[in-house]
Amino acid sequence: MAPCGIFVLSCCGYLNSATLHFASNENGATKEIETLTGYFEVLSMTGSVSREGSHLHITLADSTGQTIGGHLMGIPLSTT
Repeated sequence: MAPCGIFVLSCCGYLNSATLHFASNENGATKEIETLTGYFEVLSMTGSVSREGSHLHITLADSTGQTIGGHLMGIPLSTT
C-alpha cells in the first residue's frame, strides 16, 4: 500500500490548553516545551496528518490579542 497523508486545510475555534515547542534561537538553543493554559483563539494551524503521526504548527491569540505560535505537541483541549 502506498503511503497516504492528508493536510490540514483550515482550523478555527478556541482552546483552553496547548503544548508548544518553540523555534531555536540564533545560537541553536531551544526553549523547553511549554504548556499554555487559559482561553486562546486559534488564528491558524497548518501541517500534515497521516497514519504515522502529525506535524502541526499553530498560532494562538489570548484575550488581549497577544499572539504566540509554535510546533503543536500532542492533542490540544478544546472548549468548543
